[in-house]
Amino acid sequence: MSAAGSHLLFVQNHVNAGASAVGTASAASARPLIPLGAYFGMPNGKAGGPSSLYPGFRAQWDGFVRVMGRAPTVYLWFNDQTVAPDGSFSWMQQGRYGAAVMRSDSRTAGIIPAIGVPFAFRTSRGLNSVFSQIALGLYDQQITGMLGNWRSGGYSVLYLRPAWEFNLPQFSPVDRQNLPSFLAAWRRFYAVVHDYADANDMRIKVIWNPNVGQNQNDYSLTVAQQYPGDDYVDVIGMDIYGKPADGNADHYPDLVTSDPTYYLISSLLPMAKASGKSIAFCEMGGTDIVFATKFITVLSHSPVPIEFITMWDLDDASGKESWSNPADHQAALASLWAAALGANGTLRNP
Repeated sequence: MSAAGSHLLFVQNHVNAGASAVGTASAASARPLIPLGAYFGMPNGKAGGPSSLYPGFRAQWDGFVRVMGRAPTVYLWFNDQTVAPDGSFSWMQQGRYGAAVMRSDSRTAGIIPAIGVPFAFRTSRGLNSVFSQIALGLYDQQITGMLGNWRSGGYSVLYLRPAWEFNLPQFSPVDRQNLPSFLAAWRRFYAVVHDYADANDMRIKVIWNPNVGQNQNDYSLTVAQQYPGDDYVDVIGMDIYGKPADGNADHYPDLVTSDPTYYLISSLLPMAKASGKSIAFCEMGGTDIVFATKFITVLSHSPVPIEFITMWDLDDASGKESWSNPADHQAALASLWAAALGANGTLRNP
């Protein structure tokens, strides 16, 4: 099997199982369905948080499945960004807690978690980067302990999103000054993760996951400068939203630019093809039907496999972004997504 084809094995069994419960894909297309991810809200690794899932989770999940005709096979999880990796609620402890929360509901008991691991933590004085500490191996035990607790909790297949959206200022901001430390931290994290996975019969993929657009911490940085290298990346990811979360027309899915500082779908696809990587849209949302139409059109010509597309279906601080519930009054958008990515969706993997 080709390298591109092998990427799909990671989640294809989960996709097939989910699809069989609601009907098979149309015989008109033999190409595989794109695995679906989703996010409807959860207690994201908060110490002392409830053992049950986010109160609206079940209703939103069930509504999503009714619209799409199949269940998600990937679900987002975020480590707590308010404590240090070895703090009072450490990465190791968060792995145990995350697995327990996922396991507490039948909907996510068999899911593949896609875990956001911040490379900084927030205090009353601002963000504290831990790039240097990770690079020096000071958190190796926290990394392996976190993975071990997910494994003990029943999750031996994981996606990891270290320092997700590092080109934004909110989470693990990278600029020209700390770029060398970030790249060193990334490479150390990757090596520790895969050494542990290989030794403990886990299947883990590490996703390089910037947000669409330029690096808002340093607009002069090129995309290539922020990439740690093919040997340290399993999947090339992107977070991308339409309105109301992101009303920037410069981020639309069909835009093309020669500017090397812009990270767009038009730069993601050739980058992944040249490196032999699959891609993932780790967060994709909004209620802009023009955005959704362009997204579907552009990806219908993807030259590389898509690991998963995570659909953000939740009202949060970024705005009203839920769309699958009839109360959202987004019937046209829901129909569009169902036709493209539902059980008989027309948007397929190559």
